[in-house]
Amino acid sequence: QQLDGAEFENCKLKISRPPDYALGTIPGMTPTVPVATPPVAMMASQQFANATMQMAQLQQLQQIQIMQATQQMQLVRAGLLNPGAAAAVPAAVPVAAVKEPLTHEAAMAMSLRARRVRVGNMPSDPELAAGLKEFLNALLPALKLSVRDGECVIVTTPDATDGALVELRTVREAQNARQNLGGLKYGDNTLTVDWP
Repeated sequence: QQLDGAEFENCKLKISRPPDYALGTIPGMTPTVPVATPPVAMMASQQFANATMQMAQLQQLQQIQIMQATQQMQLVRAGLLNPGAAAAVPAAVPVAAVKEPLTHEAAMAMSLRARRVRVGNMPSDPELAAGLKEFLNALLPALKLSVRDGECVIVTTPDATDGALVELRTVREAQNARQNLGGLKYGDNTLTVDWP
């Protein structure tokens, strides 16, 4: 009962006992003999059960509407749904409201921030700094951190400190690089990899 109404991942919890629950019974033990319930009390409890079920169904519908509205907002933010169409039909996403599919260039522009990692503690040797792209393009597939064949690294850009911004082909490859390449020796230095 203490959890009833508590929020979990932006949804209110509805905690209730199963319909066959009997007060004083413990699962796995033999049930006690129930006390005879007067017919009036049985009707009242049935009415209460019906009202409780209707309330639960109403809450489920409200949760579905909230999830649909959240999905619409995400589509509007991503540029996949026309805001006017989302406001006109709040319960459903009409097919006509969805914009044209994203082009590859638009998808790459939208995901640019998530596809970049910062490689730090780079060696001061200019040849090693210039060869970082080729090194990573050979290393990621060798460690099975790439998602498909071909070059994983699109571009490396030296930054003002001892590192470089590395733009990878996919978000998954950027995550793999971030999680697995930190601590790797490159030249005489141990690389650090983090989000920019």
